[in-house]
Amino acid sequence: MKSIVYLLSIYLLINSSTLLMGQSVYRNQEFSFQNDNDAYTFRDSDKYYSNGIILNYRWIVHPGEFLSPSNLPDSSKVIIETEMSYNHFTPGRLSLTNPDNFDRPYAGTICLGYHVKVFPRHNKEIDYGMDLALIGAASGAGVFQEWYHETFGFPIPKGWDYQIPSELTVNFKAAYKRQFKLISDRIDLISESATTLGTALINAKQMVDLRFGRLHSLDFSSFTNSLIGRSSRSFLHQSYFFAGIGVEYVAHNITIEGSLWNDNAPHTERTIPWVRHMRFGAIFNSENTTFSFVYNWLGPEVKNLSWHSYVSLGLHLRFEPKNHRRKTPNS
Repeated sequence: MKSIVYLLSIYLLINSSTLLMGQSVYRNQEFSFQNDNDAYTFRDSDKYYSNGIILNYRWIVHPGEFLSPSNLPDSSKVIIETEMSYNHFTPGRLSLTNPDNFDRPYAGTICLGYHVKVFPRHNKEIDYGMDLALIGAASGAGVFQEWYHETFGFPIPKGWDYQIPSELTVNFKAAYKRQFKLISDRIDLISESATTLGTALINAKQMVDLRFGRLHSLDFSSFTNSLIGRSSRSFLHQSYFFAGIGVEYVAHNITIEGSLWNDNAPHTERTIPWVRHMRFGAIFNSENTTFSFVYNWLGPEVKNLSWHSYVSLGLHLRFEPKNHRRKTPNS
């Protein structure tokens, strides 16, 4: 609850400052912070995907730069996105000490990602990139969660000694989004097809989201993290709600099944191939800030497990560096 209050306070403070300035400027960079946690559901639950901390930095580039396509129309927008994430996965009962009784392995990852986001048209996005992740004790996830739970009075997990062993993994990712307008600038459908191929995760996923509120095209929307570059000087306020449903096919998940190369993990489970996804949320934008709230449901990933839910809170800050004030690529 405190995290929600803090993020809302920062959003309102920055938004108020922007209104007082009364001036729109070109913004070509964005920093975002996101926290995923099942504690925000207020269901007294701490299990499975227990916590995630995601930091992103994005900036506008010219086509052909930073591994982006060079044969794009002049109207296309290109965004480079870097990411660092820290994720924790635990069984349903943190008090258990015998790994034979776990319903899901302990696992922690720290990940660095590099992605290219291309908007060849107003209603289309192509996203591709690569993630490098360190899993296991070397990530420090177990030590961090034990400290966090002890410091803030949560039950201390007892089984991190039996986590998935340390390993360096690489994943290649690709995604395609398409917008279908139902009522112009008020209601639309967003289709997202995504796949991951690597040593940590092999999957394919299809999502469909219905949005309603103040909307804009995908190349200038917080839904695709593209509120930088083109049109940022004449910002159109966008605040909306959305609800989505989807299905994911999982061929391998290292946080559940362990390594592709060996069976050294003290405890693993077999992944269910088909996993259902549902979500609903709200996103509020000002000229230089975005606040997002998303409630996620995840179907059983392992046999005999129940649905799992968690909340994602996000805060985005957009700005213009001094040395780029007169440069406006993709504007």
